[in-house]
Amino acid sequence: MIGMAPTCLARIDELVGYFETVGGNLHALNGVTIPIEEGKVTGLVGETGSGKTIAALSLLRLWPNNFRYVSGSVSFRDVDVLALRNEELRRYRGHKVSIAFQDPKASLNPLFTVGEQLGRVLRQHAPVSKEEAAAAVVDVLERVQIADPAGTAQLYAHELSGGMAQRVMIAMSVIYHPQLVILDEPTTGLDVTVQAEVIAMLRDLVEGSGMTVLLITHDLGVVGELCDKVAVMYAGHVMEYGDIADVFEHPSNPYTRELLRATESVEGGVGDLYSIPGSVPDLRHVPPGCLFRARCPSAAQECFEMPASIEVSAGHWSTCHFAAGFQRRETPVQLHGIRSTG
Repeated sequence: MIGMAPTCLARIDELVGYFETVGGNLHALNGVTIPIEEGKVTGLVGETGSGKTIAALSLLRLWPNNFRYVSGSVSFRDVDVLALRNEELRRYRGHKVSIAFQDPKASLNPLFTVGEQLGRVLRQHAPVSKEEAAAAVVDVLERVQIADPAGTAQLYAHELSGGMAQRVMIAMSVIYHPQLVILDEPTTGLDVTVQAEVIAMLRDLVEGSGMTVLLITHDLGVVGELCDKVAVMYAGHVMEYGDIADVFEHPSNPYTRELLRATESVEGGVGDLYSIPGSVPDLRHVPPGCLFRARCPSAAQECFEMPASIEVSAGHWSTCHFAAGFQRRETPVQLHGIRSTG
């Protein structure tokens, strides 16, 4: 099991849960452990269906109606999130932990202006007047680098571009200065230029505030630009966790290696694009052993048994029978100017 860091702000620990579906129970979380260190940006990465979003939503206890918790814990400092009563949970959300959802235009209310919506969020948590809330709205829109914050506050969701809507959603998540911000796919659906602008804005925002962030994404390039830590998820398991440089430069799990190979083929722009063969297993019928076994280039007889998570170096964990034996990469990964030191 992934160890506890001394500076841990929040932690998902051995979390197990499933979705009730017409075709059977879909086992979305299968013993997920993710430590979130204070003041760090932790990336949560993996293919679609890996369990990234439902794991992150556990920090807010925002599970869909058909999700069933089985076991495990979710903690925020000394708070047992799963034991919070309704009123305590309402104060906890937004005050301690907030989220910027993946589809900002769908999350923004079309009947209210940007300023009204941001102001309402603030006034739910702080005893401020409408005038003070309006000033705070302009300030937070400046922080997310919107060119005309006062003018944008008067707009409705349908009047925003994709990039502006994403910035407004992020502004909504940070307006009350929460201790942990969850960003769900903040660059998905944006063109390359706008994506780069949002990444640069997020980097400035994080470095300027020192806030703790959990970033959900399928894009390893974004992780390389923004994150200090990374948890790689597959089929409801954390396959690898550690410092960004350790995991990207010295991956100790075949799934991480395959993701990096696929990403490098896109980033390099030379030769054929690579994709991991096969697909994620049907989690309504979970096969025994390592769930990546059927797609893994390093699979062996041992993989018919589920591997434990082992610490391959200080703070660097991998869920693989052969994690300790993988050779170190000869050259570091370079994705969108990753902050790696080799």
